[in-house]
Amino acid sequence: MKNLIVVGVALIFLFQPITLFADSEKNSPNESISQAISFSDKDLINQYHKFIDRSSIKEKNNLNIQDTIKNTNKIFYNNYLYEDINLKPYYSFSESPWPMWGHDQYHSGRSPYNSSNLTEKWRFKCDMVEMTPVIDSDGIIYFGDFNNFYAMNRNGTMKWMANTGSIYYSPAIAKDGTIYVPSFGGSCVYAFNPDGKQLWKYHLDSNPMCDIAIAEDGTIYESSGWPEFQMIAINPNGTTKWISTPGTWITSTPALGSDGTLYFGSHNGWFYALYPNNGSIKWNYQCGSNWVVAPPSIGTDGTIYIGDWDCHFYAFNPDGTVKWLQTFEYSASHSASIGEDGTIYLAAGPNLYALYPNNGKIKWTYHAVSIISACSPLITKDGRIFLGGNIPQEMGGELIVVNLNGRELWREKISNLHCYSSPVMSNDGTVYIGSTWNNHGNWFGYLHAFGSGTQTKIEVLKPKQGHLYLFNRNFGRTLSKNTVIVGSVDFEIKVYDTSDLVNVSIYLQGLRACLTSPPYTWKLNQEYGQNPMKDNVWITAYFKGGSSWTEMVPVVYYHFL
Repeated sequence: MKNLIVVGVALIFLFQPITLFADSEKNSPNESISQAISFSDKDLINQYHKFIDRSSIKEKNNLNIQDTIKNTNKIFYNNYLYEDINLKPYYSFSESPWPMWGHDQYHSGRSPYNSSNLTEKWRFKCDMVEMTPVIDSDGIIYFGDFNNFYAMNRNGTMKWMANTGSIYYSPAIAKDGTIYVPSFGGSCVYAFNPDGKQLWKYHLDSNPMCDIAIAEDGTIYESSGWPEFQMIAINPNGTTKWISTPGTWITSTPALGSDGTLYFGSHNGWFYALYPNNGSIKWNYQCGSNWVVAPPSIGTDGTIYIGDWDCHFYAFNPDGTVKWLQTFEYSASHSASIGEDGTIYLAAGPNLYALYPNNGKIKWTYHAVSIISACSPLITKDGRIFLGGNIPQEMGGELIVVNLNGRELWREKISNLHCYSSPVMSNDGTVYIGSTWNNHGNWFGYLHAFGSGTQTKIEVLKPKQGHLYLFNRNFGRTLSKNTVIVGSVDFEIKVYDTSDLVNVSIYLQGLRACLTSPPYTWKLNQEYGQNPMKDNVWITAYFKGGSSWTEMVPVVYYHFL
């Protein structure tokens, strides 16, 4: 009789889809992802896009000139001659591989280094990470979560931590190594030495509303929100240089022109240019009636690029006149990155556009399916474009890689909730990105590292995602892609490097096992709550230095006595 029941249950789950825990399969680096989901309701996507923006996640990109030859006031770049401009090559006043949001003062989003392999080598678990990291000249990664600010070594161990309160926006690194941190929870800007010593604390009238920008002379720029709506210039010693009050909520991180001019947007559709010496308005332009939240980007010829929530994308001349205007199907409300040849890469909704810089016409379009406009593109020297994405119609964030022709190379899911952090890259080719996860209403986050090196990670070998197990035996895939277990199953975990392993902990409605030596196995053979049980099994490996790695296995479990 028991065997008949088991066979009946097996047939039900093999042929009747279960949709509670549907999950997407990972793809190999050479496989293209099926783009089966289409968007017919652009208003829905735009509303989702606006939600992303309002959750304080910004994307920015900057521009730089590489391999240039300067002759007095002329620049030869990729066989083009630019007259009477003095753009600096790649944020020349810092040796950091990624010193600020968007890489440099122009927000090019372009790294001068080649990328590495696409293997995730470690994760650091913390609170929600919804900002973009920065990297100093020693390869130390700086980022914040909803409680603290961290300095991380290249191997995923923590160097130091400061209790700053919630960090929504990116810090910036000065040429002397000082790290400037905007604390949303503390309504202030901190200055830290690379060893973690606090140098000073600058109090704001309200919460900071943008990522830190640093000028060539060391001036630090930050904005504050209601009720003053200020753009503030801070001297390197923590004193006030000037305060500008344009009279509107400043909603984007300023990009800095070659002459130091600040460019930024606001919530009522105005785009501003300020003089760097005193913060007075140089010019402004009414883009539309909606928010201009994207940090601008600046091209090699001084053209300023900015998008708004009315689905417009502008190119401005340095004198404030419009060079060209492009309109998209979805909100072009995040900063564009700029390729070495001047091509503009803009994420809007689920699409990545490559635009010609002279007229804004579309060179090609890549449809990611995921909403990629919550993160700014990272462009590498070897021609890869890294994107953060948020999966529609199900929760989850992912990292996507395409080439300069818009062909997808690789993608991997990195969270079960969302990814609002933009990818950044160090000088060894390692790519870093933050994510946010959800475990039964308890939100947490990770800093992820993708590249070459020792892998402090784990892999669940058994049960396989989306398979049916009858009393520990694998009967193949279920139509629903859910993991269905009848009777019992042995969880088998592979630890890639055990040299710094502390333990492997297994959670199912509480801690169920703590494994400190191989084999790393655990048998699911008890009844937990309802039968069948529909829940997630969380498996976390803890390593010395604070790094950890978590895998989640959603299961439908039928217990038989």
